[in-house]
Amino acid sequence: MLVSLSVSHFTIADQLNIDFRSGMTAITGETGAGKSIALDALGLALGARSDSNVVRHGSDKADIRAVFDLSKLPAVRQWLATQDLDSDDECITRRVITKEGRSRAYINGQPVNLQSLKALGAQLVDIHSQHAHHQLLDREYHQHLLDAFANNGSKVDAVNKHYKAWRQTQSRIEQIHSQNHENDTRREYLQFQLQEFEELALQDGEYQQLESRHQLIANAEKLQQACQQSLMVCRDADDSAVIDQLQRSLQGLQPLADQSPTIKEAHQLISSAMIQVEEACYSLRDQLDNINSDQAELAQLESRLGAIHDLARKHRCEPETLLDTQTRLTDELDQLVNTDVHLEQLARDAHTHLTSYHAAAAKLGDQRAKSAKKLGKQIKAQLTLLGMGNCVFEVALNSKTEHVSLNGYEQVEFKVATNPGQPAQGLHKIASGGELSRISLAIQVITAQTSTIPTLVFDEVDVGIGGATAEVVGRLLRQLAGDAQIVCVTHQPQVASQAHQHYYVAKQQTAANTTTQMISLDKDDKVKEIARMLGGIEITQRTLEHAEEMLLH
Repeated sequence: MLVSLSVSHFTIADQLNIDFRSGMTAITGETGAGKSIALDALGLALGARSDSNVVRHGSDKADIRAVFDLSKLPAVRQWLATQDLDSDDECITRRVITKEGRSRAYINGQPVNLQSLKALGAQLVDIHSQHAHHQLLDREYHQHLLDAFANNGSKVDAVNKHYKAWRQTQSRIEQIHSQNHENDTRREYLQFQLQEFEELALQDGEYQQLESRHQLIANAEKLQQACQQSLMVCRDADDSAVIDQLQRSLQGLQPLADQSPTIKEAHQLISSAMIQVEEACYSLRDQLDNINSDQAELAQLESRLGAIHDLARKHRCEPETLLDTQTRLTDELDQLVNTDVHLEQLARDAHTHLTSYHAAAAKLGDQRAKSAKKLGKQIKAQLTLLGMGNCVFEVALNSKTEHVSLNGYEQVEFKVATNPGQPAQGLHKIASGGELSRISLAIQVITAQTSTIPTLVFDEVDVGIGGATAEVVGRLLRQLAGDAQIVCVTHQPQVASQAHQHYYVAKQQTAANTTTQMISLDKDDKVKEIARMLGGIEITQRTLEHAEEMLLH
């Protein structure tokens, strides 16, 4: 349940600290005092969208914090645990909105996105708006209400899942059919391209080998000259060959090697150098033996490399990746060639999804049919209490089993006949504004009775009613407070008098400033506030006595 709400610099509220108790809490005040400020702030703390207009003029940011007791809400604690946001039996949600319109959200001190905050809020508080009766003119909303009443969430999800799978498969089939002409053209072009690859018959690693061989033959003359010159310097010169000079150096140092460690080391280094020069000469002779300046082979290599480069340019790729390109084109052609096989598989998949859809839709339809009668009776009973005892109310189902849609076979519509003897018709044809308000209130009471959400908020849902009907509404809300925490903003003294806890909203104005406060009323203050709501500007002794009497019942 909601334990407390702290609001800073929000609209005309500078600072509000509100403690909530179990049972029913009423929020009252004069018109324009800002009775809905607390509920608007609570909505933001639960993930509602915002803008910079909510920041109090002259302030940098609005800061809203709500504290909830989760001791009797294991499902919510489990949800928080899966999100790594758990904190025992208490949960704190927070929302900060800057004057520039930026928004930050927190759960138990950890930053979260707005979607997560909204998902948590939906499990903690259900807000019933004074404008809910406008939604009653939308038949899709009727279906939503019926499914919520019947607890059809999992059945609706199953229908949604199978419908989407079927629709996606059908779309793919339609796409393939629409692309058949394009596919034929593409298939012919791919076959032509792959024919060029087959004619080239490029082998794995062939290009690199050809490049290496081409470099060798193309540079044969330069290689030959370089090798011969190096051999001349190293061995073949008459008296100046490197090996001969190294040999003479070794002979000169040999007698002295045992007399000096330095000379001995130098002798060893020169000996090693001589060995390396000899090995270099062997390598140079081997290279000379393998040099081939065959111009015919060179021409063949250049022709082959030219064909490879031409095909690579055509496909805008490097010669080294031509085989990868060939594989990609082959795979694409295989897919196009196998389109018929693919279509057959898609058709089988679509049939499977459609069969599953019909099975799920039939189960959903059966449950809707059972629950529609029950919901209609319960709403009728509430309307009788609300002064519409002569009306006829029904939840009508128009079921089309051949109709495949996201939410099943049925179209749901609430129908009412407000005058005896008249046929029930859609709400948009029959109900007046006042009647719509009562129907909306009756539905909200019924849905609240079946709700598992711990805190229910009613924001001026009693607009357009009064007298005995308002008294019934107050008693209904107090009755609901036996199973859930109820918070209501109301203009009706008959409703406010039923509350266990009462807050009065007062607006204070000076020449330069406006602010609002929420004051917790004690017993005497409750009497005065109920009397004000009953009697207007002047409160008489009789009005006070009437207020006391209302609070006793």
